[in-house]
Amino acid sequence: MNQLLALALCLCGSNSTDQVAALRSEGPSALERLLERYRSEAPGPAHDALEATIDAVAAQRYATVSGLYWYTDLQQAEAAASASGKPILSLRMLGRLDEDLSCANSRFFRIALYANTNVSQFLRENFVLHWSSERPVPKVTIEFGDGRAIHTTLAGNSAHYVLDAAGRVIDVLPGLYSPVAFQRELEALLPLARLSSTLGDSEREVRIRRELAARDSRHPETWAGAAFYAPPSAARLPDIAAAEATAFSKSLFEVPMLPRPLAREMLRLVPVQRLEEARLDASSRALFARLAPADLAAGEVEAMRAAFESSIAADTQMNELQLRPQIHGHMLASRTIPSFEVLNRVIYDEVFLTPRRDPWLGLRTENFFSALPNGGISR
Repeated sequence: MNQLLALALCLCGSNSTDQVAALRSEGPSALERLLERYRSEAPGPAHDALEATIDAVAAQRYATVSGLYWYTDLQQAEAAASASGKPILSLRMLGRLDEDLSCANSRFFRIALYANTNVSQFLRENFVLHWSSERPVPKVTIEFGDGRAIHTTLAGNSAHYVLDAAGRVIDVLPGLYSPVAFQRELEALLPLARLSSTLGDSEREVRIRRELAARDSRHPETWAGAAFYAPPSAARLPDIAAAEATAFSKSLFEVPMLPRPLAREMLRLVPVQRLEEARLDASSRALFARLAPADLAAGEVEAMRAAFESSIAADTQMNELQLRPQIHGHMLASRTIPSFEVLNRVIYDEVFLTPRRDPWLGLRTENFFSALPNGGISR
């Protein structure tokens, strides 16, 4: 009764934290009822208010397009996974998935992956979805003094962890993937992810190690003739340029604190394969157009989308050829397959080059004089 009352109040425009919490406690079924109402509602203020409610209940921005329900508590996700027999797909990111200014890759996921009709259906049918935040995302505002401003984010990367129903790691997809590759890699992992909860610890270890080793051995055939750009290494703490270089799309479409030609040069050095797999479907294209700058002509939006798709293909290629094998190397070198917490620390410290020990994410320039009080730093 409380959940029905909460739903009625939300549909009438009341959207308190308690009412949203009541609907979230019901899970995906509450989201589906809200989406049914949204699809039948005529455009207008009530329709817009309902969209905000849906995002809050789904815990994802633009959930009216994806239709995906996300848990933000891993224990609740594990309980749902145990009840449904589905494994967990856990997104680790900077910021929050239900806010516009989450890290760049998570924003791209919402467009290229979660909005994709085939991918979203596949995720709903096969996974319990969960996200958590590594840390708040650095946000930047550039004001021009005449009312114009640019709002964006810097640094950070995201990863999708495939977990069994008990929250144990099966594999990781780092960074942004093309829709086709994302679904293909998850489909390959599904049988083991489903089986894992029924296996003893020793058998699980053997099967995961066998899966990771077999997957990496297929690289020469899968990516014949492909290359990747090796990001610059860092001596002590990685700087922002090295961290940004681990993701093509972020470097191209953020307003970065590094020369823009670096991102262009990265793409020039990587002959991109499988561009067709990175094409946005109609649903993703519609969301892309909705979020594109309003002052662009149609041809300019098309060119922007084509560049975005190229960067997705390049990211997929680098993720598969460099970042994911690097993660597998850490997993296989461990005495046992690392827990989520242990592996996540390695990924952010050594793969994404944004270590937790650096609270400034490489953005603070300690050795350069800025003529600002305390170097422009506030705490």
